Amino acid sequence: MHHSDRRVRETAVWAVTFSPYAEYRPALTTIRESDEDPGLRDHAEILLEGFDEIGSHEQ
Repeated sequence: MHHSDRRVRETAVWAVTFSPYAEYRPALTTIRESDEDPGLRDHAEILLEGFDEIGSHEQ
């Protein structure tokens, strides 16, 4: 999720939707707060909200 190519980061974020493990939260938080792509920031925010709803919290 930290690759320089936006397309790779986008693919990685989409992949998280299939396995919402708490270990992904820090990387998604970084994307939400600082990625150059506003769409990717928004998607990370939606995923983090989903994590909260299903109870997938950082351990």
